[in-house]
Amino acid sequence: MKVDYFEVTLDKGIDEPYLGGDPIKGIIEMVCSKQVRINGLIVRLTGVAETGWRSRQDDLPYESRHTFMDEQIDLTTSTGT
Repeated sequence: MKVDYFEVTLDKGIDEPYLGGDPIKGIIEMVCSKQVRINGLIVRLTGVAETGWRSRQDDLPYESRHTFMDEQIDLTTSTGT
């Protein structure tokens, strides 16, 4: 299968973070060069929290990064609630 075009567009913009409990909605567009049968479409969702600060006492920068979600969902079998 040759995919000529594939794009995922989320309802929120790239600079708008999702908060806990926010629904994730969007559109998946795919164009193939010929008719194909798709057995599954799996999307991987990754949630990352990042923060940074500078200590007033010693003026050292601190950074933190935590992955709190990493899962795959088969869009061809999920109910989309």
